[in-house]
Order: sequence, then C-alpha cells, then structure tokens
Amino acid sequence: MKLAVMLVDMQDFFLKRIPAEKRKELILNQAAVIQLCARKKIPVIVLEYEGTGRGKTVSSLTEETQRVKPNFLIRKPHNSGFRNTNLNEILKRLGTKDIVLMGINGSGCVQDTAMGAVGRGYRIATARGVIASSSERDNNLSTSKKWYSKTGKFFETPDALLTYMERS
Repeated sequence: MKLAVMLVDMQDFFLKRIPAEKRKELILNQAAVIQLCARKKIPVIVLEYEGTGRGKTVSSLTEETQRVKPNFLIRKPHNSGFRNTNLNEILKRLGTKDIVLMGINGSGCVQDTAMGAVGRGYRIATARGVIASSSERDNNLSTSKKWYSKTGKFFETPDALLTYMERS
C-alpha cells in the first residue's frame, strides 16, 4: 500500500460553522494523523477552496504539514480536489494507491474528492473525528458514513485510523 493523506478545506470560513469544542477536537485529531505522516514519511496534500474570504488552512495544521516531506498545497476551484487541478498527477508521481481523507465537509468537498479518487482507481479511508460536516442534513455524518463504509474504509475512531496507517 502506497499511502497519501489529504487535508480538505480546513479554512476558518468553513470551520466557523462547527461548534468550538468539536472544532478543537477535529483539529487535534487531524494533527495526530499529520504527525504520524511526518514520522512515516507519508505525503500530505492540503486542499484549499479558492475564493474571496475563504482564507488559508488554519495555522496549527499548516505548521504540522510543513514538518511532513513531501507536502503539497493545491488551491481548488471546485468541490472536488480533482477538478481542474494537478492532484491526480501528483498522486501518480508519488505512486499512491490509498488515500486517507480528512477535513470539511464530510458530505461535501471531502466526499466529492473521495468520489474523484475512487473514480480514478484509488482506495480511500477516513474516520469519525477527522472529518466533520457543517451541513444540517449530515451534521452527524450518518449519510456520508454509509457512503464511505460502502466505498472504502470508515473507522469509528481516529485511533483506529492511526492503527490502519501504522500498518501501511
């Protein structure tokens, strides 16, 4: 398994829609995954939604990703990180087969990027606690969890995801 991790739209514009305690936990869980990437030399790709007022990835996660080699930043113009970007070319160059997805919105941009990955032959994984949704209709991730479970791997805890990654 050749693994890469994607961090999707962890920008204040999207984070402000999530309750503060949940937001803090989300960022801590994602930081733990990124720290594992630094230790195991797993590439991290940061995706940021372009547009006025959306800003950059939160600074604490940016600092963590800068410790990972290699790391990439892609500014995306659409929900899917694959649409009108060089994401697929980067993944091919890295020899990626499996992708761990983290970010916001679990039922929006993260899932659209996951769909793009699956459509290109990549295997996907994510976990409760590293993705979140600010959507009222999928605030508890029940809808997107079904899709992730059916299409790839969905772990109930960040620790289970970390164990999966340790074995990669």
